[in-house]
Amino acid sequence: MILSIRIILLSLMLGIILPSGAESGVRDVFDMFRNMNKSTFDGPIPELTNGGTIDVAIIGGGCAGLSAAMVTSEHGFNTIVFNGPMPGGDLNVKTEVGNWPGIKFSWGNNLIPDLIKQANKFGTKILNEDVLKIDFSKKPFLLTTNLGNEYKVKKVLIATGTKERLLDVPGAAENRTKLLYNSDIHKDLGEYHKQAKGQKVAIIGGGVDAMKKTFYALKGGAAEVHMFVRGTQLNLPPWRKKFIDKKSDVIKIHFNHDVSKIESLGDKTMRLYFKNESLSSFDAGLVVVSAGRLPRSDLFKGHLDLDQKGLIKVTQNTQQTSVDGVYAAGDVTNVSGPQPQAGIAAGDGMRGGYSIVDALISELMMS
Repeated sequence: MILSIRIILLSLMLGIILPSGAESGVRDVFDMFRNMNKSTFDGPIPELTNGGTIDVAIIGGGCAGLSAAMVTSEHGFNTIVFNGPMPGGDLNVKTEVGNWPGIKFSWGNNLIPDLIKQANKFGTKILNEDVLKIDFSKKPFLLTTNLGNEYKVKKVLIATGTKERLLDVPGAAENRTKLLYNSDIHKDLGEYHKQAKGQKVAIIGGGVDAMKKTFYALKGGAAEVHMFVRGTQLNLPPWRKKFIDKKSDVIKIHFNHDVSKIESLGDKTMRLYFKNESLSSFDAGLVVVSAGRLPRSDLFKGHLDLDQKGLIKVTQNTQQTSVDGVYAAGDVTNVSGPQPQAGIAAGDGMRGGYSIVDALISELMMS
């Protein structure tokens, strides 16, 4: 029923009269969208900042946000995406993606351009602006960006993703340039291989990202890789654990080793200190930090309900937040955050997009 309503409203918005039961009319609607303007904007768009109200604003240009934009734009609703500080999101770096549906293997920065094209073909406008201030207290909602532009919007979907957790121990900030984080490695994987060659490498972390950096280090010719894990087990799928078992001669796992301090020994060598007694310190020629991620949700504190980890609480079947008309999708939510996978984020984005479409259609029917 709701699909039929969507088609009828689309036809009315575009001035098209659909013949009864005719599928050709629906195809005409979609063809018109495919021929609409496709572009990304670095500055304000006059028709969006002159006081008019935008149907849908999506904060975050990663796979969740772009997937939502594809749905809302396809249904004829004026949609803008704010790229924010991470255009393309965390996926838009050279990180391997091995579980994207239908693709055996790809790099993240190869997938994002296709998502952008899909969103663009229906008329989504992507803005290189960062939302710094929000007002969800009344409708339409008001968003203010880093350029000072204000946007009035009917519906908002938050897809801001996560940010890297920085190591917060004495010596970490002072020696930041001597430590490698995931973001540093993704910028130049070849350079990481060179730095790891012949070195005793220390990896702080026990998750999938830490495992990937272990593999990359060995590929670059590292002499040994030591993984320091706070807990009692690795957070890895079985097949990755088997890889570690096969490489036990060069991969050493140290459980219950929580780093308490980092010290530079004057050259490239770094000394790690630990809270436990079994291994008080460890010297490494290269230190990689892969200590997890934090949700990019600071902007929404006091405006939306967040859980103890800072993840935005949403209703799973709609992606609706605690504020009517505001939705969230992807790794920033309490639904997807515990399972940070690109495919899940994209699915959440589409579900949120359809929830927004249904809400806007219901409002149009009532007006």
